[in-house]
Amino acid sequence: MDEKEKRKRERWIMFGSFLLLACAAGYLLYAALVLKRLGPEYYVVIFGCLFLFWLLSDVGSIILTRGFEGKTEQQVKAYMLYALMDLAGLAGLGYFAVSMNGNGGLIGACIYAFTMMGKRKYKEEYQGIVNREEEEGLEENREEPEKEEIEENQEKPEKEEIKENRGERQN
Repeated sequence: MDEKEKRKRERWIMFGSFLLLACAAGYLLYAALVLKRLGPEYYVVIFGCLFLFWLLSDVGSIILTRGFEGKTEQQVKAYMLYALMDLAGLAGLGYFAVSMNGNGGLIGACIYAFTMMGKRKYKEEYQGIVNREEEEGLEENREEPEKEEIEENQEKPEKEEIKENRGERQN
């Protein structure tokens, strides 16, 4: 698949995903303003929209854009973990949305925040981005020998100068 076709598909997937989120937000507003009692359809609509969002954005996008082509087994595994973390985060967000009238919704918000922070690592691993901490550690290891070499080179001329100065005094 060429890059132009891939971008076109990604745009349609993003549009569909935002449309699903807009439907969920619209239904939340409708329920808050019009409905007196929330029935089971409220929960089905909210969780259904979030599940379809996940299905389209995480599963459908990788299938439609052939995202696993040219990826290693480790990268595929990282994406699977990323998608599962995203699903757990969206479930927490859904729990927050349906539990807004009590303190229990904060648990859902915490789950969402925790998984959003954690899934970044797996997304970077899937994309083949080296972990920043590892990269910084590699740079530090590269820099340390250079600093030592520079210090050794600076010390040698000083020792030679001292020997020359002693030689001059003896003469």
